Amino acid sequence: MRGWLLAIWMGLTGVHAHALCQKDNHYDLICLRNHYQKPSSQWHPPTVDEGVVWLELAPIVIDDKPPTPIAILGRQLFFETALSSDGQVACVNCHDPQHGFF
Repeated sequence: MRGWLLAIWMGLTGVHAHALCQKDNHYDLICLRNHYQKPSSQWHPPTVDEGVVWLELAPIVIDDKPPTPIAILGRQLFFETALSSDGQVACVNCHDPQHGFF
């Protein structure tokens, strides 16, 4: 179906993006990414169990203020290898900023 026709069909039938992107009990990640890259106002509402309080996440705000001295120190320590017992490992070796520090 064309995009607008699919959107109308989804709205009338209550079909969620995850249901459209599911094939053989697996999710098509490209399909999900395409759906959720749209503005959140175009997402389908979540299915929330009765009694569960749900609140939409707010957009991430980018802080343009210069870092405080303690934040600068924290960044330096995060990348500092001298803090490890052998001087070879820093926090960043395991907690990768590109992966949300996980």
